[in-house]
Amino acid sequence: QERQEREEAERRRREEEAAHREQERQAPNEQERRARAEEERQQHDRIAVQMEEYVRQVFQTSPGGK
Repeated sequence: QERQEREEAERRRREEEAAHREQERQAPNEQERRARAEEERQQHDRIAVQMEEYVRQVFQTSPGGK
């Protein structure tokens, strides 16, 4: 019984270590993914600002505008 419990504890410890190593391995990929997502969001924001400016100019210069 005691030996079985020790083996089970050792098996759990090895699994936890393996999971931790896998998490560390994936960490840089997660950072890269977040950086790409942030760049994409900023690009969308820039496009939105450009579109707002374009629409403002079109309506200011159109016959029905100001």
